[in-house]
Amino acid sequence: MDRADREGRIRAQIVDGIYRQAPGGMVATLANALILAAVLLGEVQAVAVGTWLAAVILLLVARAALVLFYRRSSPPPELARVWERRFMVGLFLSGLLWGSTAVFLFPVNAPLHQAFLAIVLCGMAAGAVGSFFFLVEMFALFTFPALTPLIVRFLLIPGGVYLALAAMTALFVALTVATARRTSRANWERVELKETFADMLEDRTSELTRSNRRLRAENEERRRAEKALAETEKRYRNLFDNIPDLLYAHDLEGRMLEANRSWERYGFNRDDLVGLSARRILSEQVKGEFDDYLARILEDGFTEGLMQIRGKDGGTFTVEYRSDLVRDDEDRPVAVRGAGRDVTDRIQAHKEKRELEAQLMQAQRLKAIGTLAGGIAHNFNNLLMGIQGNVSLGVLEIDAGHPLEQRLARIDRLVGRGSELTSHLLAYAREGKVQVRPLDINEVVKNTASAFGETRKEMRVHLDLAEGLGLVEADLSQIRQAVLNLCINAAEAMPGGGELRIRTRGRRGDEVREARPDAKHCDYVKMTILDTGVGMDQETMARVFDPFFTTKGVGQGTGLGLASVHGIVESHGGLIEVDSEVGRGTRFDVYLPVAVGRGREGKLMEEQTKHGPRTVLLVDDEPIIVEVGEQMLGSLGFRVFTAGSGREALKVYERYAGEIDLVVLDMIMPDMSGGETFDRLKEADPGVRVLLSSGYSIDGEAREILDRGCSGFIQKPFRLSDLSDVLDELMAGGETDSQA
Repeated sequence: MDRADREGRIRAQIVDGIYRQAPGGMVATLANALILAAVLLGEVQAVAVGTWLAAVILLLVARAALVLFYRRSSPPPELARVWERRFMVGLFLSGLLWGSTAVFLFPVNAPLHQAFLAIVLCGMAAGAVGSFFFLVEMFALFTFPALTPLIVRFLLIPGGVYLALAAMTALFVALTVATARRTSRANWERVELKETFADMLEDRTSELTRSNRRLRAENEERRRAEKALAETEKRYRNLFDNIPDLLYAHDLEGRMLEANRSWERYGFNRDDLVGLSARRILSEQVKGEFDDYLARILEDGFTEGLMQIRGKDGGTFTVEYRSDLVRDDEDRPVAVRGAGRDVTDRIQAHKEKRELEAQLMQAQRLKAIGTLAGGIAHNFNNLLMGIQGNVSLGVLEIDAGHPLEQRLARIDRLVGRGSELTSHLLAYAREGKVQVRPLDINEVVKNTASAFGETRKEMRVHLDLAEGLGLVEADLSQIRQAVLNLCINAAEAMPGGGELRIRTRGRRGDEVREARPDAKHCDYVKMTILDTGVGMDQETMARVFDPFFTTKGVGQGTGLGLASVHGIVESHGGLIEVDSEVGRGTRFDVYLPVAVGRGREGKLMEEQTKHGPRTVLLVDDEPIIVEVGEQMLGSLGFRVFTAGSGREALKVYERYAGEIDLVVLDMIMPDMSGGETFDRLKEADPGVRVLLSSGYSIDGEAREILDRGCSGFIQKPFRLSDLSDVLDELMAGGETDSQA
């Protein structure tokens, strides 16, 4: 069949569709006309309204007669154009009649009725899209004459509102015309595809007829060909059914045409899938994207991505797919075929990986904050050292009862409070350990809880301590401080009283690592502290270990209690977790590794003379520390050399070789650190005696320097009396680890 004949048949089907849709549109037109007339009757002259309504009814009667005559005559396809033009004439007249309302029925002094008229006309145009989408020309013949007068009328009325109404109506016309064009084109393609299939069927029938004639003469050859074809189809079917990927085909509207056996794992019978819309097997989250999926295939010829399938049991599965457009011999799209692979497990693994990465980023953030906190504490201790030294010297220089004595004592107490604050920061920075030894956690808990319970009578403290727990290698004061801070935190969450439960249990390392991959390969002692307090929301719980974060008012807390607990636990190689809910209380779980041996023992320095050092080399990069330290040492009767850096200290020590009895060495210095300076001094003089001084605690690098033979340690800020005691111990011949 030639193309002209096919287009004639398509045209005939479209015209037939127009006449079948016409009665519904006419009924809607009559209803809208009656409503509009009733609304405008009080705002427009009754004669004009009646005349217009009568004209509408007469035109509807004429158009209804045309439709009735068409149905009774059943005209052949050759006359489709004639009937199309007849219908278009009636439609155009209807558009003019509706457009005349903007001229003859326009309510000049009633803006609300004007808006209603605009809505009715736009609604008629929108209805025309559904009624006359078969041919965009018909839609245009009605819409333009119906709405153009209204747009002109709005433009003639001064005012921004009417200009906006004109623009919006014009935009509505443009959009509806565009929609009608797309719909008309899609309908034409649908009918054309139907005719194509009919032609293909006719061609196929003719071809089969000729084949049958040939096969009658070649009966034996045909049987052999059928047998070979059956075997080939069987091999293809086996491959199609047994491949683990999902194979499918559907038409251009989404109806399934074929599916392999792999769909059965989701509870689908492949025979039931055939004819079913693919939307039915998608999850609710992606159903709305199916039209976009079809549009991409028609535009690009293929599409790929992820889709979610809802199984028969209600479960949701993620499938990675690729779909390709199938075209016929004339390059027209006819169907879609594709393959998919279940990647639910892979997506879940990726999600878990992201969660682990988030945990790692949180740990790195806390570590960075800890490093910053340690640096701040060190620098702050240097400042406090300058204040403390001057206070100590000032006390020596005034008589008892001097008016400044109380002020100096008050400054001394404030320096002490500042030192306590920096000790919290150092604990958070994991640099708070002083003396590590094997501890029984149960004993620490019992002693701390007993002392705490004496001060908080309104609380009921319950202990549930497991027997036979392993010892943990820890600093007693730090662990006691951590337990006390957790108890204080629980008490503050129960201002009206409540119950505090402390429980200890042993945990195998593999159990802990299953929940926390960052756990060490060792067994743990688990300490759980539960309260019945107000609890925390998720936002507060996420920041509970941040330093200086507090939910209390100004002046009621520093926000360092839980931050220091976190630092203490981390510095001991442990883990800490928190779980809370508003109104349900809070639980802290602390995991500390079981000790496998005793902690490091400090070396005893070589036996020194009982008379102690007479000449001291003071090394510090802070001028204020050098100045006040020199005066403090001088007040104790020492001869003092000073150096502002490690390199300068080496030069001074070499220049006065044999005269310097003790070096007071700052640990943190630029260019050459205290550790490197100590090593260089040790190389120059193996018998050198060094007292290490730092704003950091003895843990970490300071402990390593002591293990390499350093004589002692004193933490800034220290009083004159603290310095005197340390020097007395050194003169007595013992190593000293002092944390003032």
